[in-house]
Amino acid sequence: MESQIETYTLTDLTSIPEPQIPSLCEVWNWQGDTSWTEVLNATAGQEEAYDTKYLKANYISSSKFNPDAFFFLTYRSHAIGLCLAWPAAENEFEIKHLTSVPSHRNKGVEEALISLVLGYIKEQGGTKVVVKLDEPKLKDFQKSVIVPILGKFGFSN
Repeated sequence: MESQIETYTLTDLTSIPEPQIPSLCEVWNWQGDTSWTEVLNATAGQEEAYDTKYLKANYISSSKFNPDAFFFLTYRSHAIGLCLAWPAAENEFEIKHLTSVPSHRNKGVEEALISLVLGYIKEQGGTKVVVKLDEPKLKDFQKSVIVPILGKFGFSN
């Protein structure tokens, strides 16, 4: 029996909280580096769960890819969290790869990333945002850390 993918949706982007960036952290957008693999692999708990070929094949090579939609939080120049706003349909975006490394979980990284990406989506004219728990390698993290935070932003499933 095929399991159903949990999906969380937000359709009200009128009152997105200002991002509260944790102390000593900086916001970056994708500049061609590969530090995103370190964050995803740390989250997945597997050293080589993700590689640059995956990013290129699934995102960068697409005409939908926008480096300004790929957010990173860094701590002393090391990537500690990331997410990507991915166009899904007209005025609809999916937040992909919303993750943070274990040492920075529940310290405001996830909330800051969600605020940043929602602000970007709103600026792009987005009216619907979806988060899917569709990556087996990240599902445990997403269920335990991300899902409770999504409710604070008004997402529902």
